[in-house]
Amino acid sequence: MSEYISGFYPTALDAGISPLDFWDYTVLEIADLIESYNRTFIFKRKEQAFHQYKLAQMVASYVSLMFSGESDKTPELWDFYPELFEDERQQIEQATIASQLALHKERMRLFAERNKGRFKGTD
Repeated sequence: MSEYISGFYPTALDAGISPLDFWDYTVLEIADLIESYNRTFIFKRKEQAFHQYKLAQMVASYVSLMFSGESDKTPELWDFYPELFEDERQQIEQATIASQLALHKERMRLFAERNKGRFKGTD
């Protein structure tokens, strides 16, 4: 049994279990901790692969836009991560609409000022 437990020792250390904790845990607890470490490791690797894939998509999008001559239509961050930046997208879109509305009102005011009296109807 001692050989079986000591066979776990290097793996437990690799999983971040301290030497003192290793000898205090039961064999089943050590196995659970190592399985948890492996699940976390695999999850982090998948997450890293996902981010690298997204980065490759972003680079491809920007390069494609450069070659097509549409560099003014660059995608926003929420185009690539919509679930993470939904609130920011809505805030910026609302601010953009408000800005465009203010600009339109100012243009209409200037137009009306320039053409004051020009469109009075004659009866």
